[in-house]
Amino acid sequence: MELQTLHGFRDELEKIAKRRKTEKAPERTDGQRILGGLGGGAAVLGANTAGALGGMKMMHDPAQRWTEPSIQNMAQQMGHKGPLGVSMPERMNWTDPMTQPHYRPAGMMGEANPVVNIPQGTHASAAAHEVGHAINHERWGKVIGRKNLGMLSGTLANKVGIPSAIGTSVYAGGADKPSYVPALANAAIWAPRMADEGMASARAAKYLMKQHGLMKGLGKSMPLAPAFASYGALAGTPLAITAIRRHRLAKQQEAMAGA
Repeated sequence: MELQTLHGFRDELEKIAKRRKTEKAPERTDGQRILGGLGGGAAVLGANTAGALGGMKMMHDPAQRWTEPSIQNMAQQMGHKGPLGVSMPERMNWTDPMTQPHYRPAGMMGEANPVVNIPQGTHASAAAHEVGHAINHERWGKVIGRKNLGMLSGTLANKVGIPSAIGTSVYAGGADKPSYVPALANAAIWAPRMADEGMASARAAKYLMKQHGLMKGLGKSMPLAPAFASYGALAGTPLAITAIRRHRLAKQQEAMAGA
């Protein structure tokens, strides 16, 4: 009887040892970790660049000519209430940020009022999107303060979010068993920017559908999708890499357990 008990105890210990062995992530070589990290970094940069380039191409409409009254009329119809400056460079140059469509808060460049920068040749969806940013900042700024909003949706993403996205993607691709914590922290950094970009695009789409009808308005809103995806890549790629890596590790562990 005692012998049977000892044998049973030994069997249980062997099962525990085997389970612990399979729970441990298979270790990779240093070379595999380096290549995995480089692959993670390349993935996030590639996804971001593809979205940005697609957005640049689709948001350029050479035949579109703008006037300050036309932009002001758009802003009024979209629901902007306060003063809004309009800057209209003669042409769009993607190597010069000051000739690209953008919104800048009051005081950013010494201007008394917020400004939408709409170069000639900007697609209507992109122009409405920048007006959408102005409305976001006008309304949300009353709740949390315009400086705080600018810090959360602009400064945090530009100065912290980009290095974070690259760093967490490299970690997710290179670690033996990546944790979700860094990827979730990166997503949290990007959340205010994603909310600002998403709502600005939603306001633009609503305006275009009101102007052109449901289907045609949605069609005219499509150039906004690649640009939004470029931000989504920075927010979500580390999470995607982490999920893929952990799924593969789980499959490897199952195979080891069955061996």
